[in-house]
Amino acid sequence: MDKPVELNVRTTTLDGEPQAAEGTVRIYPLKAPATVQRPYMGEVSQYRPGPKTPDLSDPNNWELGDVVSEQGFATDAKGTAKLVFKPGAGAFRAMLETQDRFGKKVTGRLPLRVLEPGATKLAIKVPFLLAAPALAYN
Repeated sequence: MDKPVELNVRTTTLDGEPQAAEGTVRIYPLKAPATVQRPYMGEVSQYRPGPKTPDLSDPNNWELGDVVSEQGFATDAKGTAKLVFKPGAGAFRAMLETQDRFGKKVTGRLPLRVLEPGATKLAIKVPFLLAAPALAYN
């Protein structure tokens, strides 16, 4: 994959006011199951609660691998920063760590799916995916 992935970071107060902050963003690859998992399609009710295991058809339930990229950031007075990563194709999770103005730890998680448009096989073991490259209009 030649094109890097741009990650826009925005830090705000709980009221939505921009807040300058410093911290770290780490990109972790997700450990996919050996085979594609299908989601549970049975009835879920009070009497039939469904499966007790995590739904492995959803990459958000996959375990984290080792860090593939780590970058510090500092948002400006508008609370924005742009980071560029080149993780390759696959499923990832971006984990942001910073502190609020009282020194309390704040974390954020973002699932990432990086696709290679020209690939003949999907690099992520999910049962279905509908995606299109970003389009530019003149």
